[in-house]
Amino acid sequence: MTSQPADSPDAVRTGFGWKLKLALLLPSALVLASIVASFFIFSYYIDTAFLVASAVALVVATTAMVMLIRRPALRLIGSIIVTVLAVMASLPAFLLLVFVVYMIVPVTPWEREAISTAETFVERNGYTAAGHPKGLPVLANDIMDFGPADEIAQSRRNAVQPRAVGIVGVPGFGYSVLFEYTRPPPRINDMPRSLFVVQIEADGKARKPHLMPTYPDWWYKKNER
Repeated sequence: MTSQPADSPDAVRTGFGWKLKLALLLPSALVLASIVASFFIFSYYIDTAFLVASAVALVVATTAMVMLIRRPALRLIGSIIVTVLAVMASLPAFLLLVFVVYMIVPVTPWEREAISTAETFVERNGYTAAGHPKGLPVLANDIMDFGPADEIAQSRRNAVQPRAVGIVGVPGFGYSVLFEYTRPPPRINDMPRSLFVVQIEADGKARKPHLMPTYPDWWYKKNER
């Protein structure tokens, strides 16, 4: 009985071939090199190479994982190690893909509830043109909220628009609901335009952060209704 060469289609393969291993290792190495280079050089080309390599790793790692699931003979330590490396290198591209899908999907019921909570918060605390609701106490929402209650209420009056313009966040971790300022604060250098942010915690409670984070227009999901 003649033995079949390893390259024969009828031979039983164990482990990945060198071509697949190379396809897994090269993008992983390029992602690592791009990360190291970014500490010393600020370049658009490095960022582009990083994302392209991560996207290639995502495709190849997915293929390798399917092969490992379907063919137990391939589950050797070397094949598993190079697959894990490629999976780690593919995480930036995977997260970017998740973000793109997140931006395409319309506002979900959970996001709509967070937006409603935030809009109630700005109205209840007198940040809109309607001013502070009569008969309700003025609550301290910030470490800078000190002094007579009427002065705090007056400083908040007509600060923001009553309707949220967008939202960013993940279910189970909380949301940031964004409002346009009616009286915008001064801009700092070339930072993206400031938005008033109400943070909705994972437990559904609303709060105003002391330092307002900044979001470029493409970073948050628009509240269109």
